[in-house]
Amino acid sequence: MPNGFQVRTPAIDTQSRRLLSSNTEEMNPKHIEAYLAHLRERVEEHPDYADIRNNHGCVLTYLGRYPEALEAFDKALRINPRYVEAMICRCFVLAESGEADAAFSELKELHARSPHDMRVLLSLGIFCMRQEWKLAGLSMILRAAGSRSRLPFMLAYAAAAYLETDDRERSDQKVAEAREALHYVGLDPVMEESPKEFPDLDEYRKWENPYAAWRIHLLLANFFAEKGDFENANSEFLIVHHAYPGHIEALVGLGRTALAKGDEEAATTWFSRASAVDPDSHTALIHLGFISAETGRMEKALENFRKAVSLRPLFPDYRYHLGSALLEMGKPGEAIEQFEKALTLNPNYAAASLMLMKSYAAGDQPEKAVAAFEESPCGEWPEALFLAAKAHLKLDNRDEAARLLKRSLEIDPSHTETEELLDSIS
Repeated sequence: MPNGFQVRTPAIDTQSRRLLSSNTEEMNPKHIEAYLAHLRERVEEHPDYADIRNNHGCVLTYLGRYPEALEAFDKALRINPRYVEAMICRCFVLAESGEADAAFSELKELHARSPHDMRVLLSLGIFCMRQEWKLAGLSMILRAAGSRSRLPFMLAYAAAAYLETDDRERSDQKVAEAREALHYVGLDPVMEESPKEFPDLDEYRKWENPYAAWRIHLLLANFFAEKGDFENANSEFLIVHHAYPGHIEALVGLGRTALAKGDEEAATTWFSRASAVDPDSHTALIHLGFISAETGRMEKALENFRKAVSLRPLFPDYRYHLGSALLEMGKPGEAIEQFEKALTLNPNYAAASLMLMKSYAAGDQPEKAVAAFEESPCGEWPEALFLAAKAHLKLDNRDEAARLLKRSLEIDPSHTETEELLDSIS
């Protein structure tokens, strides 16, 4: 820990302490219990999934069950030793359990490995503020805010940090910047009753574990969305959005719930806001690509898909969507390249294999279409059998084409195109 500083003992009993910041709404106990039961089932089904262990730890942290939370985070880190969020949450729980010196050492070690990671800088800054190491905390928070100058909530943290060190002039300057960022990215309040004027520095100055403050709402939102309860999901995302405007996961989540409810206009607004706040938000870009494609704006869809692929080149799904857009725009050669790369990343990607066959067919390469079919994991799909049969016909292999068409009809007798083609060659 910094020289000359003493660890601050928690003033509130650890069993009743809540790491959730009070600028968010109190959780419905029934919702928490339902989600906790869901997590227990997921842990039993997938004991080696680090994300599930981490989520379990976050909920246990919120409930003040720190020994169990530490156990969950430890298991997550055994599965994935470089899981940054689990490391950070574990350190805050350690400090709340009276081991702030050990927690600080672990955070500093994490910072040494990732000196420019905004998550680490912000968390270390908040941790220092909790221990009343104000100048060290200010330095870290300013570095975090400097790396994300478009995030209103990060600028609010910087304003709170300046106020903590009695520098009201610079605090007021950061408040003005935070409000300007809020206006710039269009994140004006959207609830019927507007929240307190942003930013409420008293809330930020509570210096709560940032992950505990927003993660519980995001977890519940995704839980509700999986069950089709988009109203409750939307409410949870909005809580994060208003407490921490500019939070990417909340913005993308609001876009997804709007999309699930069929409101493409609202979804586009939320995803566009996410992209404005963080141009590197590949999730926002891929969803904007979907919406553009569905509304016939293929050039815009292609632009968004290309950006998403450039940000996450090892995501086979992103290459699949880019390839599909290219094929629809009559660019089979470029589409082939994307589907081949998707299959290199995931050889069992059946849908990409099918689209590769379509691309070869569109590019008048029947030999390659047949070869792709023979290596394909979708060899028993009626559509794949149909495409392979058409390729064989181009190569004048009528008997093999008939065999494949008959096999396709055995699997799906309702495929009229297959039946018509078989009749034509019989």
